[in-house]
Formats: sequence, C-alpha cells, structure tokens
Amino acid sequence: MLIAAASYSDKGYDQAVFIRGHKILIVDVLLSENYNEITGNVFTDMNSNSIQDSGDFIPQGLKIQTNDSNYFSYISYDGTYKMLVEDNTYNFLPDSNPYYGVNPALNTAAFTGFKQIDSLNNFILHPYVFIQDLKITLAPPALVRPGFNASYMISCENKGTVPVPAQIYFKLFPNTSYITSTATPILQTSDSVLWDIGIVNPGQNKSISVTIKLDTIIQVGDILNSYAQALPIATDFAPSDNNATWESIVRGSMDPNDILVDKRTIEYNTLPSNPTLRYTIRFQNTGNAPATIVNIINNLPIKLLDATFELEASSHPVNIEYTKNSRMLKFDFPGILLPDSGTNNEQSMGFVQYSIRPLTNLVPGDSIRNKALIYFDYNSPVITNYAITAIVQTTSVEEVVINGKLNVYPNPATNVLNISLPESVQPGIVMVYDLQGRLIGQEKVNQVNEMYQLSLQAVDPGMYTIQFISGNNRYSSRFVRL
Repeated sequence: MLIAAASYSDKGYDQAVFIRGHKILIVDVLLSENYNEITGNVFTDMNSNSIQDSGDFIPQGLKIQTNDSNYFSYISYDGTYKMLVEDNTYNFLPDSNPYYGVNPALNTAAFTGFKQIDSLNNFILHPYVFIQDLKITLAPPALVRPGFNASYMISCENKGTVPVPAQIYFKLFPNTSYITSTATPILQTSDSVLWDIGIVNPGQNKSISVTIKLDTIIQVGDILNSYAQALPIATDFAPSDNNATWESIVRGSMDPNDILVDKRTIEYNTLPSNPTLRYTIRFQNTGNAPATIVNIINNLPIKLLDATFELEASSHPVNIEYTKNSRMLKFDFPGILLPDSGTNNEQSMGFVQYSIRPLTNLVPGDSIRNKALIYFDYNSPVITNYAITAIVQTTSVEEVVINGKLNVYPNPATNVLNISLPESVQPGIVMVYDLQGRLIGQEKVNQVNEMYQLSLQAVDPGMYTIQFISGNNRYSSRFVRL
C-alpha cells in the first residue's frame, strides 16, 4: 500500500512523504512555486525569407538557455518553448550550432516580481553552410529477460543542413535473434539487420522499434551489448555520433517502470575529463485502460551539473520543463494515449533518455543516486528504483581482477552481515548489487580488520551480490537478506 502526504512552504514547494511498506521516501514536489515564464517560438528558415512556410522545419529538442547556462528549456513539437526563471534580468539564446545562424542573436527579459510572463521571444535559425551530419541514439524501452522478446528504439536525427538518404544498421548480440521491426529490413543476416529509412530532412528524426528474442541459454546477470550505426559514414561531417551502444543487464521479472544509467562506476581520475552519464527512464501502462496523461518528475541529484543536461531520445513527443531552484525536471508526453499492456504489450511502453555530467569535485566513495516519479493520468505516482553511480578510486592503469570469494556470515542474514576480509588487504569500498545488477548501496572501509560488519537495515529481503574493491583487487560473494 502507498500512502502519500505533502506540506506547503512559503516557497510554494515542499516535500511529499510516500510510505511504501516499511520504507519512507521523501520527494521534492512542485506545488505552486514562485517563478516567471519566458515563452516564444522557434523555426528554421531554410529559404531565408523570414517566413515560416512549408519548406521550413521546427528544431524540436533544441535547447534554449540563459547565457550563464543556469536556466534552460527545450523546443516542443509545435515550435514553442517555456523557460521558468526567477526575478532578474536574463539574456538567452538557442544552444550553439556551428551550421546555423540565429536571428536575433539573443533575447532579453526582465522581471521585478513573480508569476509574470514575457512572451514573443522568438528566434529564427538559418543555415550557414551545407553540411551532412547524422546522429543516432539507441535506447532499451523494454525488459531484457532470457527466453523473452526485448525491444529497442533506434532514432536517426539529421543535425545538418541538407537532406540525407539514410540507412540504419543494427548488430545482434550472440544468442539473440531478430523478430520484427516497425520498418522492413532491406538486408538481414544471422547477426545483423539493415534498414533503408529514406530521406531524413534537416531537423527531422526518424525512429525504428526493433524486437529481438533472447535465447534461454542467456543467464540472468549476463551483459547484453547492443550496437547501432547511422549510414552513410564517409560523407558525414561528424561521424563520431553515427554510432551508438547500450549495455543492458539481463534480468528476471521486475517492475517495468524504472530508471537506468549507463555507468555503474566512474573512476575518480576521469572526473576532470567531464564524463557523461546517460539515464533512461522507462514506463509501461500496466492498468486496464489507455493512459491519456503520462508525466515524469525527476529531481536532479545535486551531484549532477544541471547546465549540462541534454535530451537524447524519447519514445513519444515530449515537452520538458525545468525549475532551477527545486532542480525539478518535468517530462510531459502530450496526446500520448498509451494503451494498456493487456491490449497491446509492445505499444504500452515508453521511455525518455537524457545525458548529463557529474560534478568534477566528487571523491572516491561518493555516489550519485537518481530516481523518478511516473504519473499515469491522475493516479498516485509510480516511484522508480534508484539508478546509482559510484565514484571509485583506481590506483593504476592495470585492470581490476577478481581475486577470490568473500566469506560472509550469517547467510541468510537479517540485520547485520559479517564480512571476513582477506589478509593484508588495503582499505576499499563495499558495494551491494541486486540480481538485476543495480547498485543499491556502498560503504567506505577506511580501517581494515579481519571482520567488517555491514548493516542491512535499509536492504529489502532478497538475494544480493556483495563486492569488496581494494586497489586493483576485487572480491565477491552472494548473500540472502531475510
């Protein structure tokens, strides 16, 4: 049973408390926050006549941001945008694109209070040069389970300024087979599929949903690497983003509404190079009627740099709102009419995917915990799992190796798990994963004794993998929490 309560503060937003079983989850919720709106319209003027006509297009997904990058919004499917700001003066403009100029170069809005709207802040983009530049994204909108089908969404976007006749190539993982797709392949082999998606116009995004089947020989916990490529490569101005990969962990039965991250760990010494995290929030209507409204609320963790947020892909047209002071992202899917899983299982699913960078001042032992609330119509929210990325120390460039099995007792355990650490081991980190491969917790071990006690008070009953990482050494075992 889920019980919800909320309180209101003078800022217009506060915290909602959700009680599920023995767990208490505290979530920031926007109620009626004091903010102002900057609105406008954007289109790309391909024939330079300053009029939006049939040959022009809407740069859906283009980022609009203040020149200090503290506030941002995204162009919706109809060409409009809405940016939420506070009481101040703001200069703002579309995200930089070397292929397009923008008129005006920037717009300005000034506010002396709250709940004000500054409208007609329009921008017109026009091409500088004639460039071919495709980008591909790959997202897993369905579960990956042995013996079952799994669906991927492959999207090809034309970021350039000229129409491109495009193809999509998809590489099959061993022990998987192609089942079907929303487009008919022009070539199919035992380990790959090729589609011709026709002309992709500037600013256009074409997507293919492809379904594969996993052989029963694949085990829960195995890694399924997927790969897609946008063709042609030889004439592409920036071919690095013509390739996309996604690493999925093969899972057992689980809640289809979840959040995934593509990196479970980040090495501490790579933080200065600004690594990227890619999050996918997946949802499925498991009710008994179509959902006419789907909203996702995602409060960005403070260890992520919000100004680096970039929308990567979505299963349906999506509008995005971001509120700076509460760090609340809202994804709204207008007119989605999502069927229920009993009527159409494949079409009952959806997702949104974005990339973002962590702060560079994090230290080993820190972790980034991200979760989301998914609303179907006016029902109580579905609260996802945490997607956790740990910051780990690497003492050399040597590969971390499995050195042996940890001795843990009692097993099964209730409130405390005793870990017998190897002799002469250095301080390190204890990590606990569920059977779906998700990191659910970690602790620093600063003083190494023969026995270390790990509290299981916040761990749900079930089976888990525990790892102890010390330098280049890794020790692991499994335990059951009663």
